[in-house]
Amino acid sequence: MGFLINCIMVTLAVWVLGATSTPTNIHLSNATLRLGLDPPATEQCTAVENSMRFDCYSETGANEDLCHARGCCWIPASLSGHKLGLATPYCFYPANYAGLYGGYTISDVSDTDSGKSATLVRTTASFIGNDVMTIKIDAKFETGNRLHIKVYDPANERWEPPLPVMPTVNSKASDTDYEVVFDETKVGFQVVRSSTSEVITADQDSNPDLPVIRTAWGGGGDNEPPKHLLLVRTVNCEKVSMPLTYVLTNSFNTQDLGAFIFADQFIQMMTYLPSKYIYGLGEHRASFPLSTEWSQFTMWNRDQSPGENTNLYGTHPFYLAMEASGNAHGVFLFNSNAMDVLLNPGPTLTYRTVGGILDMYFLMGPTPADVVKQYTELIGRPFIPPYWGLGFHLCRYGYADLADTKAAMTRTQDAGIPLDTQWNDLDYMENQNDFTYDTDKFAGLPDFVDELHQARNLSRHYLYYNISVHSGSEASGTYPPYDRGVELGVFIKDSSGAPFLGKVWNPVSTVWPDFTHPDSITYWKEMLQSMYDLFEFDGAWILARTLTIGTWNLRGGWDEENELLGVVIGIKIDSLCVCGTKRKGEDVLMTSDGSLTLWSGVDEWNHEEVSTKVTCRQDMNEPSNFLDGSSTGCADNSLNNPPFTPGVSGGSLISKTICMDADQYAGKHYNLHNMYAFTEAIVTSTVLSEIRQKRPFVISRSSFVGLGSYVGHWSGDISSSWGDMAWTIPGEGLRRDHEELTHDIYYLSIHTTVHFISIELLSMSLFGIPLMGADICGFNGNTNNALCQRWMELGAFYPFSRNHNGKGYTAQDPASLGDDVVTASKKALLVRYSLLPYLYTLFYKAHLDGSTVVTPIFFEFPSDESTYSIDTAFMWGSGLLIAPVLTEATTQVDIYLPLAQWYDFYTGALLTSGGADTTLDAPLDTIPLLVRGGHILPMQEPGMTTTASRKNNFQLMVASDESGSASGELYWDDGDTLGTYEAGAYTLVSFSLQSSQLTGTPKKTGYTGENMNLGTITVLGVSSASSVTANGGSATFAYDGTNKVLTITGLSISLSDSFTVTWS
Repeated sequence: MGFLINCIMVTLAVWVLGATSTPTNIHLSNATLRLGLDPPATEQCTAVENSMRFDCYSETGANEDLCHARGCCWIPASLSGHKLGLATPYCFYPANYAGLYGGYTISDVSDTDSGKSATLVRTTASFIGNDVMTIKIDAKFETGNRLHIKVYDPANERWEPPLPVMPTVNSKASDTDYEVVFDETKVGFQVVRSSTSEVITADQDSNPDLPVIRTAWGGGGDNEPPKHLLLVRTVNCEKVSMPLTYVLTNSFNTQDLGAFIFADQFIQMMTYLPSKYIYGLGEHRASFPLSTEWSQFTMWNRDQSPGENTNLYGTHPFYLAMEASGNAHGVFLFNSNAMDVLLNPGPTLTYRTVGGILDMYFLMGPTPADVVKQYTELIGRPFIPPYWGLGFHLCRYGYADLADTKAAMTRTQDAGIPLDTQWNDLDYMENQNDFTYDTDKFAGLPDFVDELHQARNLSRHYLYYNISVHSGSEASGTYPPYDRGVELGVFIKDSSGAPFLGKVWNPVSTVWPDFTHPDSITYWKEMLQSMYDLFEFDGAWILARTLTIGTWNLRGGWDEENELLGVVIGIKIDSLCVCGTKRKGEDVLMTSDGSLTLWSGVDEWNHEEVSTKVTCRQDMNEPSNFLDGSSTGCADNSLNNPPFTPGVSGGSLISKTICMDADQYAGKHYNLHNMYAFTEAIVTSTVLSEIRQKRPFVISRSSFVGLGSYVGHWSGDISSSWGDMAWTIPGEGLRRDHEELTHDIYYLSIHTTVHFISIELLSMSLFGIPLMGADICGFNGNTNNALCQRWMELGAFYPFSRNHNGKGYTAQDPASLGDDVVTASKKALLVRYSLLPYLYTLFYKAHLDGSTVVTPIFFEFPSDESTYSIDTAFMWGSGLLIAPVLTEATTQVDIYLPLAQWYDFYTGALLTSGGADTTLDAPLDTIPLLVRGGHILPMQEPGMTTTASRKNNFQLMVASDESGSASGELYWDDGDTLGTYEAGAYTLVSFSLQSSQLTGTPKKTGYTGENMNLGTITVLGVSSASSVTANGGSATFAYDGTNKVLTITGLSISLSDSFTVTWS
């Protein structure tokens, strides 16, 4: 574990360390704790700086006596003014904890056929108890840029996720960019980057009395390497400040950071980080990069509306780290159990998980783009979606009937807005039962679907809502999905072997299919086929929807102008679910009676405590449950109530889901919970492919590692607000400043103008899930014209582009909101449709080698630190930059543009050569788009559907760089057939610009259907042009001397053949 550095060695020690957590929502049973240790010496505690504290007492109720009983330090965290670092531990590990109180020792270091190995042995139990006393470490050199380190119990088989299937490598890579070094005098190992010849252990070797304890950093500024290392002598605890003679960019260094704990249901590991620029660790609504200021990221898939400081729908224990050199690396912990990952100011990282093993992969990069490619090589490349799936989608929860559905689609068409796919939410169902439809309200649905498919040249598509739960209370013989599931034994079971009963939408009870069961494919295919026989849907939406009600204890108030002043919230509340906040001129979704009306606020501070119900509409295939566990509760055992519970919302693993001891074919739900939606996605994708004999199009809310190989994802039920729109990129949101009131209650002041960001769209690119989007114009709450106008512009550039809103709110399909929204929507979507050949080619590249579709700007400019925190803009691939407007009443966008030639997409004018802050014009009907010099974008004249567009001529937008060069590619197939790339049934064309000559060269011509002609070429950055030839013949052209744009029209060049276009 650990690596990467600029011309240096990276030290790394596998000391997997002690409990480190924030105090909220933590449960750690005292029954198994090893207490009564002597407190550490004062010097061992004062040597640890505040920023390097690792929590030794995770649960609530810590005090000095209890802390000392674990052999840990007790020093209250210092305050800065009235601010308190809420997670700064009072109780923390002293320096050399393992040496003081016993821990693992290392032995049996040896070379193996695949790498190296070592053994760790301990003779005394940790304070948690139930320790695994002998641990094996296997380091496998799998490829030149991938190191696999596995820390496990060699005597007992423990849970390891069966999916996704990791590559098996039994040989040892001979040419690697890393070396693993064990030292039998220290518990841990070092990793040295092989590309540098420097070895930096000389200082310690020349001073043998210096310790193995690293306790603090110092001397460097923000984002700078430290200038000295604070060391503690092992004999007398004397502090020694030792100069560093190298640039320190450790990637993963767990050496000497506390007690390594590997217990049955509690495993922890801590590491230094190379910088504060850490990305990933999803799914969370958090900053981009993630904050290292005492941040906790809990991974436990949950039916939870998006909000800060809570676990959401997906689990992705992968992070990407930037280093001072501009290099990047990635670390992936392959573990499906509930876990916390903490980032502290050191900067340091802590893993805590309740099961499995430490199965870790280190991806050497060295560029950020390389890291993601290496990660998707490991977990699975993204799938290529059907071409029509990249068109615009329309949906809402609350269509009254089929006529209402048709009306929304018709007014969209009549407004001239491109539209490919019409959806229905659960409104179409009979009694909210899956695999049924309401033959009264939705009479004629099969005919409607047929009409969509057959509408002249438009050929639209239909998707329907597919719940992954079934009624468990229907009379025998009346509901085939239940009867057949019982017959095949494919439902999740309780301890008695009967189907596990919970409650979701169904009137009485609910059962859940077990998608790890080998007969689940047979069952799911029969069910989906029965629906397909009724109407030929084109894809599926795998989730369900619920209404969640939670209770808060609040204090709050508004001023005389109805401005929200603030809310005081008890930090120990079990459930936290924010649907909205009260701001001036807005309604709020918090009421004293649970209804969706304005809370009766006051004109001044109201200090009376109020019990308030908060309603949030949510979806679930996490799986979710209206109950905590089953209808009869859950057994009191170590699975349902483990000795340690991460910081999950609700405070319990069974909160809003099923019991942890429920049985699935592949094991206990305790281990499989985070994988539920992933297994459903695999089965659904497989079955739809077999039924339709075409590419599947499936969207899932819940996710796990590898999901992007099968389906797409959307960000859940966000609110119709400027803040939530910005969160989807990420963008601007709400920052909560925490002020100390008491140890348990804090004041949260709301700032609506402070820049804060999330990781939704960009992080899913890191996780290998490129087909991702959010509900355009928002789901919860009524939108407004100004918001929806800008959101439609942004949403036109989500890879998955769908307008969707909730039941009971005003219609928000663009045509229902008036001319301004229609104009902006048409303009943005017509640009999207013109760029679909480029977007589709990006999905091909993602499938081929793991390239990103939506690209964080710093991926393209890793040597420019100013790009590391850009979160209000993103790129499609490496050639197109999208800079949306994310605030109200704004017609400009301020953005830092790195060094490159940047052209205005609309005019073709060169705007800047970058390297500076820039202000872009953004009229109300326009989203700023910039083309990066050096790139060629394949395009197409847009139609009202993808089917119509594909019949039109291709176009090229050619943007020259400083040297007059550019390149690009077009991937093209029929857009719907299964396995076209694998079968070679595609055409791939390479484009190249050198000075005043553009060439096109087919690399493969396995697909020649439809129109493959190039009709128009637009070249940006042309200093002059007086003549143009195409394949030796004269061509029609126009030259714009002001913007220096050459437009060549009237071409009829087959892209199946090579071509050359020149100008002078």
